[in-house]
Amino acid sequence: MTATAYIDTVRARFDALRRQERRIRKAAALVVECVLGGRTLWVYDREEALSWEANVKAAGLFLTNNRFTPESILKKSDVLLIGAVEPDTPEDLALAGKARDAETKVIAVVSTSLSGRKPRGRLLADAADIILDNRSPEVFGILSAKGAARPFCPTTGVMNDCIFWALCAALVDEFLARGKTPTVYRGVHLFAGREYNEQAARRFRETGY
Repeated sequence: MTATAYIDTVRARFDALRRQERRIRKAAALVVECVLGGRTLWVYDREEALSWEANVKAAGLFLTNNRFTPESILKKSDVLLIGAVEPDTPEDLALAGKARDAETKVIAVVSTSLSGRKPRGRLLADAADIILDNRSPEVFGILSAKGAARPFCPTTGVMNDCIFWALCAALVDEFLARGKTPTVYRGVHLFAGREYNEQAARRFRETGY
């Protein structure tokens, strides 16, 4: 059954993420040093899927709420987190180059390889300081079936989201290890959720985390 095949593949890819724990912790340490140094963590993905996870999410971190836009200005020692669906998107590579010129560190959530077509050029993984491999190199999807013109059901989105939240968990660990408590959103549907978030927003503006 294709549904079971999809679940089995995703589970295997989730399990493989454990082998990147050191890299995830390294990325978390880089972000915490950036933020405690008064700099900014920027989050960007061209498809805006990861951005929805990063921005104003109940139980999420305030510090991931800086969505990179064309008006944003990258500065030395900032960190730019790029979430990519395809590993060779020209726009992502251009932004990584812009970050490097600004002496901004780049963390890329992206596949380190590509299958289904030839790369259009350089891969984003080659332009990043830290690579968190989503293990989703397929151009289309991971499943095939009789009557389907091409493969379907990608894993990129779910893998990118999992890596993002694993990074957030590592960020909390890193802050707490340094005696700092990062500001967390509360769901507005919960008791006094809006009031809590207003107070939390003030705290975040004061501390930067």
